[in-house]
Amino acid sequence: MSKYEILPQQLLYEGTITSANLFEPAPLREEVIVRTHQADYWQRLNNLELTPKEIRRTGFPLTSELVNREITIAKGTIDCALFAKQFGVAMNIVEWTTPN
Repeated sequence: MSKYEILPQQLLYEGTITSANLFEPAPLREEVIVRTHQADYWQRLNNLELTPKEIRRTGFPLTSELVNREITIAKGTIDCALFAKQFGVAMNIVEWTTPN
């Protein structure tokens, strides 16, 4: 079990958080993605059509699982920032840190 898997369990165990404090983000919506990435790049990424050079730049093999993982992590970061704004504190303790 990795440290990322046990972190939520530890925070629950010590009473730092309750299960109501945990959430699982949905993937980031396309209209948000294209605010920061060119639509053409996003379409090629989402369709797994990047060039070998572009894939090498990412440092990861290009898979649909990786794309989904990254857009879900990005949504979790946004949600975390919004929760911090609303409640004064928040943390993003994503469990998956390496692509499958």
